[in-house]
Amino acid sequence: MLGNPVAGEKSWLVAAALGLLLGSAGAALTERGGTPSELPFAWEEGSASPGAALALEETERVPARDGGVLLVKYKLKATGFAPDASLAFWVKRDRGYLQFPAKLGADGVVEIKREGDSVSLLTIAVHRRDEGPVLVRNREGRPISLGLAGFAEGIPLSVAVATEDGKVHAQTKALPLPNQAAGEGGCSAAAEIQTPTGLVFLISLKGFQPGEDVQVESRYRKEVMSKVHKASDTGAVSFPVLFGDRDSGKATISAKGGSCSVKLEYKIGRDAFPR
Repeated sequence: MLGNPVAGEKSWLVAAALGLLLGSAGAALTERGGTPSELPFAWEEGSASPGAALALEETERVPARDGGVLLVKYKLKATGFAPDASLAFWVKRDRGYLQFPAKLGADGVVEIKREGDSVSLLTIAVHRRDEGPVLVRNREGRPISLGLAGFAEGIPLSVAVATEDGKVHAQTKALPLPNQAAGEGGCSAAAEIQTPTGLVFLISLKGFQPGEDVQVESRYRKEVMSKVHKASDTGAVSFPVLFGDRDSGKATISAKGGSCSVKLEYKIGRDAFPR
């Protein structure tokens, strides 16, 4: 449902209190690897201390034999931190966070420390079950990257770099495999997974005329929900969607403005993740 929750409905409830379902400051680390601790700063996507910034720069995509994507590699660059500062690199995973010691290298490249070694690359494994972070080595045994698995369409890579006390920090996000569709007339739709259950999504619609009415229709099995949204000054519409505990399979979002329409199908629940 793309409106206010209605008592008794089984699924499609808007996550009115979405922040309660997502990670927040103080969440404990539960995954192996990294150092269990609490966040020393509030986790807010894209936030940064004054003068600080963090960027994820994609360096390579390794194709799979079936024509898809096997690996996506990133380099992290940070500004606004003291060159000799002791830093922490944070990754948001499932219901918690992973923390690694880090430092700034040449040209602001973030070097992540793991098992006594430092690496300046992140390797994201697509459609592989997440079994925790690993140190990727080349054939000669030299560490070259920190590897993370468990990514699929619409699963974001959310990271942060901060001083040890958290007083200076910067966050950024990338989508190794965007779950998106291009429409007729220049608009687009995307669905981003927000929780490890695959039952909360952020729907983003772009490319509409600023301020125009956008007719949005959502379908899941026999349920059809419709609502008119007002496009922002940049021609965008975004909203969260929450499914029921036992929901799985595929859902569809369709949007139509005055001169553009788009339709996107996306997997939900257990079907949204690698097996």
